[in-house]
Amino acid sequence: MDNHDFSDLAQLWQSTPASPPPALEKCIQRHKKQQLRLFFGIALETLIMLLVSAWFVQALQESGPLITQLWLGFGCVWGASMYALVNRSRLTSLRILKNQQLSQSLEAHQQLLRQELWRWDLSIKATLLFALALVFLILVQYAMSSIFLPNSLLGLLVVAVLLSVFKAKKRRARQVLKTLSE
Repeated sequence: MDNHDFSDLAQLWQSTPASPPPALEKCIQRHKKQQLRLFFGIALETLIMLLVSAWFVQALQESGPLITQLWLGFGCVWGASMYALVNRSRLTSLRILKNQQLSQSLEAHQQLLRQELWRWDLSIKATLLFALALVFLILVQYAMSSIFLPNSLLGLLVVAVLLSVFKAKKRRARQVLKTLSE
């Protein structure tokens, strides 16, 4: 091999784009999947908000029980505030994912993970607030009718399971962020 071939080979080697480090490659794959989850979350929560709002309006028009109207009203206010806050964060994450520098920048991935941590933290706090309101509703129903409804306990169980899932997801996102920060 003469020097001309060697210099051509060296020039070719230097002109090929560097592949991202393995940790960055895993992050790219993780965030591409997250993009689908973000779109799905926005669509699902929009549908839920519309259904709860329609149910609330129907309960108001039919003059349903006051406790049902209060519970649905709380659900609408709680859901609308969560919807606005969480989806604002999701849209921020989607804007970051559209950024072309994602394949080159660990900072963009860290920013995405910080947004994800914020959403999980907010979900945990909101679920706790929802659980407190549900406990209050159960106590009011019991005080009014002296009947303990098993559906209410099932609702508390579902809330407890969701809370543990949210905490596990937050812990996982925190671990990934810690790994990227090192």
